[in-house]
Amino acid sequence: MKKHTFYCSAVPFFLAFFFCQLLNAQAPPGDCEKDRIYLAGKKYFKNDKEYRTGLFGKYLKKEMEASPQAVIEFGKYQKNAKAATVVLMTGIALITAAVVVDDSDQQPKLGLATAGLGLLVVQTPIYWKSKKHFGKAFWLRNKALYK
Repeated sequence: MKKHTFYCSAVPFFLAFFFCQLLNAQAPPGDCEKDRIYLAGKKYFKNDKEYRTGLFGKYLKKEMEASPQAVIEFGKYQKNAKAATVVLMTGIALITAAVVVDDSDQQPKLGLATAGLGLLVVQTPIYWKSKKHFGKAFWLRNKALYK
């Protein structure tokens, strides 16, 4: 009976001790936490200060220099974001042209609108790909601080 009581009290104690050690092992060093970047919409925070990201992350490019891999991913983000924006604007222009064109024949209007909608559909995966690269660049940059 004494062994059973010992095991019933010792096992939870050792499990709690083990998990507390895991939590302590994952705690980041204090210096790295200061330089870490947090993203919130069109702004980012570093050292408890708020900064703007700029168009296509123009102001963030310098921050990404902490990691060479983050610079590569950030370049992919900028390339895909610019491509998605060009495709989006072209699609919107075609749809606007379809609405503005005043022609008795309905075929050109339908063709312009279809092409514009097609471009809007094509733009979506390019946009999501750019967002993936953006998130990965942030992750790599913050990860580089802990090495």
